Amino acid sequence: MHSFSIISFAALAFAALTSAAPTAQNVPGVPTLDDLINVGPPVSDVQLRSNDPISPILVGANAQLAPVLSELKYITAGNATAAVLSPLLNEVENIVQSAISTVKALGSDPSAFVYDTATLQGIAQLLAGLLLTVFGLLKTILDTVDAVEYDLVFPLLRAVGLIVAELLATVLALVGGLLAVILPLIGDLVQIAVRLDVQYLVVLLHASA
Repeated sequence: MHSFSIISFAALAFAALTSAAPTAQNVPGVPTLDDLINVGPPVSDVQLRSNDPISPILVGANAQLAPVLSELKYITAGNATAAVLSPLLNEVENIVQSAISTVKALGSDPSAFVYDTATLQGIAQLLAGLLLTVFGLLKTILDTVDAVEYDLVFPLLRAVGLIVAELLATVLALVGGLLAVILPLIGDLVQIAVRLDVQYLVVLLHASA
């Protein structure tokens, strides 16, 4: 698809977001949940260049998310209840919202965030790792929760999906050229995005297919 079409669809997807079982395993260069929990998010000279303020924000968000994602990793049918999940998922939301606010505070002029291919790939890997890990856990929980708790748990999971999609939209709006780099890494998110009704991702990923 031509770049103009991709950008147009991205704008459409962002409009859907404002109006409104994937994992990081086997995606080259993208940190897995175990990477985040056991050794921390990958940090390279490329990802932390002084003229790249985005990557440190994502590194920080990944580091803050690691402990709570570790707890969510062990959710089972026996404890997949709104009472157990609510504080954990609220913590995820708060961490991601803080990252969004920090990115937005950098400014709104995309011309100030033009990077070379290596830097774009570093940002894409960090962001894709976060998306794939969080949405992968959301899918696992959604598959695990029983019928009694489903109606209580679903809105909690969807709220996390929406705010993670907002982080993606916020970074994409600021960093030119990132969309084409990150799309191949997050294509498998479309099914869980549909299940959680995260329209930004649904539109974005269907448009790029």
